[in-house]
Amino acid sequence: MTTRVETWQGHNIRFVLKNNEWWAILSDVCKALGIDPMAAFMKLDETTIDQVENLIPSVDKYLDIVNEVGIYELMFLSNLSDANRMRFWTGTVLKRLRNRIGLSEYEVMRMMDGDIQEEIDNLLDDIFYDEETGKTMISVTVAGGDVEQVPIEDIL
Repeated sequence: MTTRVETWQGHNIRFVLKNNEWWAILSDVCKALGIDPMAAFMKLDETTIDQVENLIPSVDKYLDIVNEVGIYELMFLSNLSDANRMRFWTGTVLKRLRNRIGLSEYEVMRMMDGDIQEEIDNLLDDIFYDEETGKTMISVTVAGGDVEQVPIEDIL
């Protein structure tokens, strides 16, 4: 099993590679975020948690793990100042995405609609980093139906 340890603000967070996706040890993330692992586990969506066999002999044969989406959910549960800043930043990003797809402020509740989320997903799928130019690019449809890649700063 492939593992690695990342340090965030003095906290070691262990990660394991499972099915080509990095998962963090739930208890490590919770400790770093100052939240109770059991309470957090109960609030996480079942698609964001799993278990892995503990490679270090201890009381627990299995360790609970959480994927990237689950880590974001945990950040939203935390009361740390960094988590508060993350929540605020997330709101500003969502506001910009709402504006980008043409919804007004009074239509903010539509951001929970599946069709709106799909439209935003499609927009985000068109964004990529171009190693050659060193720029973040976006695919855009131009007159005649052709698709071109342009630096994102040119259109945002």
